Amino acid sequence: MEDNKKIVKTKQRLDWNVVSYFMQMFYGFTAVMQDEGFRERFDPLYK
Repeated sequence: MEDNKKIVKTKQRLDWNVVSYFMQMFYGFTAVMQDEGFRERFDPLYK
């Protein structure tokens, strides 16, 4: 039986993936994420 899966590989810079990973970690800190001033600045930066 023929396997119809296709694999797509892209090259990405490691540094932006690391930054994204660390920014995602902030969502685990509820006290920080409940701060409205922080969220006003963080959400647009994360997006």
